[in-house]
Amino acid sequence: MSQACSYLAKYYNSSEGLISETPSQSRYYLYSDNFLATLVLPKGCNNPSLAKSINRTLSEYNSSKIPNQYMVFNCKQYFQGSNDYPINGSIWSTVNNHTGAPLNDSYADIAFLQAYYDLTCMHNIPAALAAFNTGAKEYNEIGFNDTPFRVGSSRGIYQTYKLALYIYTARLLNQTVPLSALVNMMRMQAPNGGFYTGYDVSFSHDSASTNTETTCLTIMALEAVSYNTGVRVYELTFRQVRYCGQFNIIPWAVTLNGLGLTEVEPSNQSLPLPTNTFSTIVPNQNLTRITFLVPSGTYSYTVSGGADFGGELYPGSGTVQVRESSVFVNVEVWLSFTCTASTTTP
Repeated sequence: MSQACSYLAKYYNSSEGLISETPSQSRYYLYSDNFLATLVLPKGCNNPSLAKSINRTLSEYNSSKIPNQYMVFNCKQYFQGSNDYPINGSIWSTVNNHTGAPLNDSYADIAFLQAYYDLTCMHNIPAALAAFNTGAKEYNEIGFNDTPFRVGSSRGIYQTYKLALYIYTARLLNQTVPLSALVNMMRMQAPNGGFYTGYDVSFSHDSASTNTETTCLTIMALEAVSYNTGVRVYELTFRQVRYCGQFNIIPWAVTLNGLGLTEVEPSNQSLPLPTNTFSTIVPNQNLTRITFLVPSGTYSYTVSGGADFGGELYPGSGTVQVRESSVFVNVEVWLSFTCTASTTTP
């Protein structure tokens, strides 16, 4: 979660007083991005000063008068369809102002937001559980197979933020969620700390970017995980130990066999890994760490990279125990040459 919080702080623009929508865009959304940031920064990120700065900007634009679905967190219900509108230069807002019938519970996110409203604002537990269960039934162990997934411009793309809302509302209602929901959500964390917006059935996020809305909602979910979602999770990090103090092996991958979960660095590297080439000089040492978020337990793992080309990662497999704290597993890099003071890259 700390990396996600750092992501928000990194993309805060003090001149605008807001966090940008994505790392590559200089567009700043009052809703949903920065409103959600004010909810997670004070507690989840322990950064109340940044939340205060953003709130000051939101007040300047009288944002409390803008209808948006996430105002449900202030017990205001706006579930109509939405449009994006320019407010002032690079400052925009998503506004739920469509006429006609509101979005319904065939949208998993709306079902979970309705559950929040029924529970927190109306104190109607049966209605909240009914709305939650309506959204939960759309989960298929990969993501939410709801109306936007089946039709329209988002067809075939699972939305990461819906996993976050699922986990968050489950905590409020003392419901459990499948571990796969948490695992799949964490698979979408990018090296920059943010979370990719969507993924396909093979968990590819090549067409997605990280953004502020998804990252904020994921932080909310991760806060919730330590309560009543059925699991408390910890970081399990595999980190390469350089050969000769300077050489790594990239690309590489780690698989948690029991979960059927594989993470690769660089994250855009496809599987299977190449067997005829790899890099040994890696300026970005973030690429030499692979982190999973898992509950306490014993995990069987397999490490791969550098095969058939004079390189090896050791141990190539093993088991590790996670016992209510974060764990590091050192992975030794072995290369087929002798370390000398004048060693060059093979």
